Amino acid sequence: MSYPKQSVQLRPVRGFIADTPAHEVGPDFYTRMTNVLMRSGFPQRVPGSRDAYTAALGNIANTNLMHGINCELSGTNYWLVVDDAGNVFAIEGNNATLISNALFTPVGEPGDISSCLLNGVPVINNGSDEPVYWAGGNMVTLPDWTATESAGFMAAFQYHLFALDISGPGGTFPSLLRWSKSAEPGTVPSEWTPSASNDAGDVELSDAPGGLICAYPMRDSLMIYKRSAMYQAKYVGGNNVFNFRKVQSTSGALTRRSVCDVNGRHVVVSDGDVVLTDGSSRRSIGEARIKDWLFNQLDQTNYPKLFCSYNRAQGEVLIGFPSAGNKFCDVGLVYDVEMDSFGVRDLADVAHAPVGFINDTSESNTWADRPETWADAIGAWASSTLSAARDSLVHLRAGDMRQQDVIDEETKTAYLGKYSMSMGDATRLKFVRRVHVKTDSHYGTLYVRLGSQLESGDPITWSTETAINYPEQIANCFAQGRYISVEIRSAGVEVWKITGMDLETELRGYF
Repeated sequence: MSYPKQSVQLRPVRGFIADTPAHEVGPDFYTRMTNVLMRSGFPQRVPGSRDAYTAALGNIANTNLMHGINCELSGTNYWLVVDDAGNVFAIEGNNATLISNALFTPVGEPGDISSCLLNGVPVINNGSDEPVYWAGGNMVTLPDWTATESAGFMAAFQYHLFALDISGPGGTFPSLLRWSKSAEPGTVPSEWTPSASNDAGDVELSDAPGGLICAYPMRDSLMIYKRSAMYQAKYVGGNNVFNFRKVQSTSGALTRRSVCDVNGRHVVVSDGDVVLTDGSSRRSIGEARIKDWLFNQLDQTNYPKLFCSYNRAQGEVLIGFPSAGNKFCDVGLVYDVEMDSFGVRDLADVAHAPVGFINDTSESNTWADRPETWADAIGAWASSTLSAARDSLVHLRAGDMRQQDVIDEETKTAYLGKYSMSMGDATRLKFVRRVHVKTDSHYGTLYVRLGSQLESGDPITWSTETAINYPEQIANCFAQGRYISVEIRSAGVEVWKITGMDLETELRGYF
């Protein structure tokens, strides 16, 4: 008997989906992705990474890195990193200089640390000690900050520093927000105490339950988050200085690091969802896709370690989180903002993922390391070492900094799959005899298998994996059922991109 033949073309462009049952998933989504991102509308294996500043970090023994911020001082690129002992190091080239001056106590959680740049000056706050800033030499406490008081979070906006969730001998005030006097260019604020002669101030945002968690700029506003609400601060000048209003009363931020700015909008992991907001409206980007998948895996003790980082170079948001039983972030959701698509990658116990310039392979630019005399120095004094640099996403973990998206080869196991496809008719049996895998890059070896189910709730019965080696495209494997699944696995160093899969099928009977 001759059966009608067809070629089923798979071209999903919306990435990973997990919350919708696989047999109900449309043609735009994959149902399994591990170490696979969506870039330019195609699934791509996670690129390589490399250890950065190894010589500098080698001089800091037994350091567990918790936080990092990139800055530039006198034309030289620095990374300031905080370890779990409360030490802060300035890293440049092969040098790691201790700059904390015993101002910080040990740090328990990465989420306790917040940092920002005000007028290019880095400010670091650890949630339990007085906040500090660095302008060269050792870090010092902020001028006029009330001794023995601490803030849960620190942010910079409109030449001011903002401190949230204040604690001290006078008590704990989780809804209290203070802002400093405006700072002159290139400096930090000189006053925090409000007076008739300055524009410092404070406000109690207590008309929503819970304490203030975090605050991040959004265009000409500062968005301030509780767990169940979002406020907007706008500069108005005069006696009021800032105007505050509540713009969301049903959702806020889950953790101090669960917000990131994306070209004038915020991606926010809230208490139960992942949303994209412009300050007035909000849209769920997790609903029916990854919301339940994320929160069902999230470790209920270590969830405050969840973070969001915007990888500007790739237009992607990394949501790192600890899955059940893990102390640090071991899973990452990667959201492509323009394509509105998710990918999934493994993380190696990452504590923080800042973005900045990595130039550890270039010559040190500090004056102490420059061999020439002042008169013989080439180039303008204080000229930047970053002119040809491109910012990178950096993973901070136990004792290293890993620069992402580099050409260095890295072995990773990756999976890409689309499961339980009815191919337009859930009542008919389908026989699949062959898979055509289309790529635009060298993929080494790919392992392809097909699966089948008679009913949507049945377990998938898988064929044996068929290996194809570049530049082969055809995998001869077989499956028969009402629902068909396809999966590709790789285990090498090649960073492949799959542009499509075609399945050669025959429609057969009903039983």
